[in-house]
Amino acid sequence: ELRLREEAESPFRKVRFLVYGALAAGAATSLAVSIARIAAGLAGINADLLNESLENSIVDSLGIIALYFFWKRDSEEQENRLKQAARGADYAKLMVRGSQELLLGEGDTKSSASSESTTVSRPLSSLRRGRGKEKRVVIAAAGKDTIRKLLEEMAEMSLNASLNKNDLVIVPVTLPQCTAPLGIEKRIINKVSSCIALPAGGDWVSVMNDESETAKNQGIDVLSEGFCIILKENGIVGRQAKGIKLERMVDAVMERKTIVIDVANI
Repeated sequence: ELRLREEAESPFRKVRFLVYGALAAGAATSLAVSIARIAAGLAGINADLLNESLENSIVDSLGIIALYFFWKRDSEEQENRLKQAARGADYAKLMVRGSQELLLGEGDTKSSASSESTTVSRPLSSLRRGRGKEKRVVIAAAGKDTIRKLLEEMAEMSLNASLNKNDLVIVPVTLPQCTAPLGIEKRIINKVSSCIALPAGGDWVSVMNDESETAKNQGIDVLSEGFCIILKENGIVGRQAKGIKLERMVDAVMERKTIVIDVANI
């Protein structure tokens, strides 16, 4: 399925691979002929073709090298797209729990109106564009103390309105356990409940452990500094960012809106 999706996004890659193969085969055949003529010329047979054969062999060799370069670049791009798609699929399966108002679309809200529970669990894929409730998901991962400080700052600064206005939902993840933050005062959770969803199912441990290793390799202190990953409305997983700077994220979206730039893909 991932390969089919990648092929749909790059429909001419197979054609390019066929062209590379055909041109490389032609260049290799021509090179073989030139080498044979060079050998014959050195042996005194058709010596008048020696210089021409040398030139042809150089051109053919350079052509093969260039084709290999283009093939390698295309192959690496294909591999990166497949990895990105696989990463997105892993995130799409993760479950979060939050308020109905935050996670449910209008149709889902009506169907769950009879439920006594005020919270629901939904996969992150349900927050993509066209799935009912479009949101930019910000996964904020750090040690327990850093996550506690983040939630306290969110409550004190009253970021709820700005986050909701810009369709941002925060998913705090405590490392190294890769779980929802535990032991946070209920008053703090209540103040930020309109803009946070908590990990509630799926392989959060595996996904976040991989992200933590990537962050460590980039020199990030994952417990004290933490890192953020943004899942865009179109489902694409953004690059990992050092630290957790929610105000900067809000400002970036608002700035693009102010100058009338498309914000659907950020």
